[in-house]
Amino acid sequence: MVVGVIAALGFRAYAEDRPGDGLPVAVKEAVKATCPKKAIRVVERTDDPKYGMMVYLVSMGDPANPDNDAALTNVYVTEKGTVIWVLNWVEYDEVPHAVMDTMEKMGGDGEIMRTYRTEVYTDNKLVKYDNRKIRYIASLAINGGGQRDVEVGEDGTMIERVTFVKLNDVPKAVIDTMMKAANGGRIENVKRIEKFADEKSGKLDTPKVEYNGWLRKEGHSSMVLVSEDGKVIAHGAWYEEAGEE
Repeated sequence: MVVGVIAALGFRAYAEDRPGDGLPVAVKEAVKATCPKKAIRVVERTDDPKYGMMVYLVSMGDPANPDNDAALTNVYVTEKGTVIWVLNWVEYDEVPHAVMDTMEKMGGDGEIMRTYRTEVYTDNKLVKYDNRKIRYIASLAINGGGQRDVEVGEDGTMIERVTFVKLNDVPKAVIDTMMKAANGGRIENVKRIEKFADEKSGKLDTPKVEYNGWLRKEGHSSMVLVSEDGKVIAHGAWYEEAGEE
């Protein structure tokens, strides 16, 4: 799921004052090949439990106009240099009508703040697609200051909906599992993930619900993915935050 662009993924800042410094060579080469005319502006990282390794979200900007956020290209790439997806901001009126209809229907009471076009290059096992898949994301503001992201295929098929949720709205079995995974640390935030389509079988009759927790402990972060009944699906390694508590 290509969600929340930067904030919703639980990334931590990584050398924002020196973009590109310390990046693995494979990552640098991959983003430069993907965006040869752009320069690295911001780098963020996380240990993504879905892929079992460190991944980087590299924001590439226009060297001639570095403050132009609309020109940013975000590249999601593994530490080994595999590009998973590439995301660009688009105007809402550039989104296909079938996609718009699904976004508005599945966004609930949220107000669409931004829309994005994503080119997806690999599946969840990092197997490269024969042909890239085009998806669209709507980032919505919801009542109470929350955030929801809706991901839709270019034909209007609903793929995923991700909503930041309060801890008291998370099932007890999920919280208990996350607290155990935190091992004396704390749960920073939780996202509820509703999957409406599967890589293998396509559209699901009943959405599959999972919870993604961002954990923090003594200057380190980790991500854990938990099923609705409290079982650990994946738990990323703990890694040191850059310049953060």
